[in-house]
Parts: sequence; structure tokens; C-alpha cells
Amino acid sequence: MAEATKTEEKEVVTKKGAAQEYYDAQGAKSKENKSNGGEEVKVSLTNKTKVRFIKDFGFMKKGDEQEVSDVALAIYEGKKVIEKLYRNYQISNLTATEVNVDAQLLIQIQKYENECLQLILGQKLFDELMTNLELDGLYWKVKTDADAKWGKLVNGTSYVDADCDNLSKKWKGLVCKVAKVQDVDVIETLMASYIFFQYSLNTRTVNTGTGEGKLNANNTNQTSAHNKRCDAWNEFVKWTSYGFSSTNVSLYSFLCDNEDLFEEPEFIDLKPVTYYDL
Repeated sequence: MAEATKTEEKEVVTKKGAAQEYYDAQGAKSKENKSNGGEEVKVSLTNKTKVRFIKDFGFMKKGDEQEVSDVALAIYEGKKVIEKLYRNYQISNLTATEVNVDAQLLIQIQKYENECLQLILGQKLFDELMTNLELDGLYWKVKTDADAKWGKLVNGTSYVDADCDNLSKKWKGLVCKVAKVQDVDVIETLMASYIFFQYSLNTRTVNTGTGEGKLNANNTNQTSAHNKRCDAWNEFVKWTSYGFSSTNVSLYSFLCDNEDLFEEPEFIDLKPVTYYDL
């Protein structure tokens, strides 16, 4: 009996907490990166992400909002008790507790992200881009040994257009940082507005089993997402085709100005819409 008690105590002592497991995982990832010639992974306790609790957890109640460190974020996400607070084109219930809903949303996001890039880049350039990307957790990033042109395409660049009286131009990239809040980078992507547009368009009604209908939420006044859907589409068109100014250029202008780097890009004719079009 005494021997069994000692064994149980040993198991309790050696059991790791969630925070320690996170540190161990980051340490293993850092070691792997360094062995492959990559950069060391740094764990920050100052980075903060604002989250909302979607169910009671510890001292936090459902609906509470809090800024948490990267360590706490990883733990809460593992427990599926929070949702991140996003800006602009937010898809509600992104981290819904129901596994089937969560999986469906993630599938839709991945589907429309790929669809968007294939649409605006063409299949050939899309395939070349994907071979030069790698997953970093849940996100894609340019491989460290990739040609510099892929970093320019994805993360943006400034350049001089010799064919336009040496005009200085800026392409902000498929992914760009738009702000920094309490040491946390706020990221926007070209694909986000397209994803929101398609998702919003396809979830105007739901199949209830007795026909198509709209869900009603408590304490919410139902209103149409029509105008916001139009805004999202026009943002996508501007970023892809029209640009923001003569010097803050679109994706297509960037590809044309750098045709020596990106051969035979495929362009499509994108048109903005008004609130009366959709």
C-alpha cells in the first residue's frame, strides 16, 4: 500500500503543467530550427493578444475580454475557451465550441484563400508561389532559401519604376502589417476581404432541415450584410487590380512593373460594385 502511494506521488510531481508543455514545445521547435540553419524561436511574455472567453474557465466568465500573453493564448486555444478579437472583416464564431462548426469554418477559409490566389495569380504562378512557402504553425511564410522575389510578392516592397520617369512605388504585399498595438502586429491580407465576401454570400441563409431560413440571435437586431459585403469586394478589387494611388500600387501593377521576375502572370478583369449590384 505504501509503495503504491509513493508511485502516485511521483506521477503527480513529474506531471507537467500546460505552460511548461508550451515552453518545451517551443524549445524543441527552436532546436530543430537551429539544427536546420534557421532562427531560434523566442517566447515573448510582452506580446499581447486580445481575446474573448466563449465559456467559463477558471476565474474568467463567458463574455469576458482580456489581453493575454503568447503562452496564455496557446493554453486557452488548446482548451478551446476563447476567440481572438479580429478587426474589419470578422467571421463570427471562428472558434466555436462545436467541433463541426469550427471545422466547417476552417475548411471554408482555406478553400476561399486558395481560390482567391488561384483566381488572381493564375494556376502557374500560384503553384510556383506555394512551392516557395512553408507552414509556420497555422500560417504560411516564405521559405528562408526562396528567391527574394517571393518575399517581395508576399510581404511587399518599395521600388523605382524606370519606365515611369523613375517614379518611386510601393506594393504592400499579399500580407502586410497595418499597425502595432501593445507590441502586437495587426495584420491585413488581400485574401481576407475575398474570404469574407464569399463566406458572407454563402451564409445569408442556412439549411434548417425544413427549408432555408435565417437564424435569430438573442439581444441582436437583424440587419443585412449587403453593404459590408460590397465594401469587402471593392477592397479586394482595389488591392488586386486598381491600386490605392499612382504610387501605392495594386498586385497587377506590381507584377507588370516586375515582369522580368514574374513570367506570364494571368490577369482577370475585376470590377468594383455598388450597393445596388449585389
